[in-house]
Amino acid sequence: MDQTMFLILIDESLSMRMKRQDVVDGINRYLDVQREINPDSRLILIKFNNHVTVMHKAININLVQPLRMCDYNPSGRTGLFDAVKCAIELADELRNDHERIVCIMMTDGEDNASQQNQSCKAIQKLVRKYETKNDWSFTYLGKSSEYWSRQKPVSKISYKARRPCYSTMANTSAVAQRRLRSSQLQSLVPS
Repeated sequence: MDQTMFLILIDESLSMRMKRQDVVDGINRYLDVQREINPDSRLILIKFNNHVTVMHKAININLVQPLRMCDYNPSGRTGLFDAVKCAIELADELRNDHERIVCIMMTDGEDNASQQNQSCKAIQKLVRKYETKNDWSFTYLGKSSEYWSRQKPVSKISYKARRPCYSTMANTSAVAQRRLRSSQLQSLVPS
């Protein structure tokens, strides 16, 4: 029977502070469900900000204690590229034969603190390599790898920064809201 190893990466940078309770509750609910469905599964849980912290290293999911608020304290910057590289390499090293990897990445997608001089393109290429494997699956909460960018490089490598998609969506949303308000006002004016 195929087994599952869950690989969960959680952005713990300052930009996640408003989502702190949601992150803790969401992780705990997800793990509760997986304990019921996949009691023999294993978990790698990694959180990252300026540093990458491995909280659980391929342990049975039934041995994992619930994440507490004191375990998740958003601060610092976002070392996303270091975390992704570390997580994929660790999971690839620790996985058993016939074990599938379910990778969940929770981030707002803006790397600004990685120390290993990895470019956005190099990390996206690494993720795509594993996405094509039959025994790996990726789920993105927040921003997927297509939207990861580095606004201000931290190394001598130059990075091509992209405009995040959420700014375009926000502008569209504002236009739609103005149209809605305008139509609502027009409906209040007698003809």
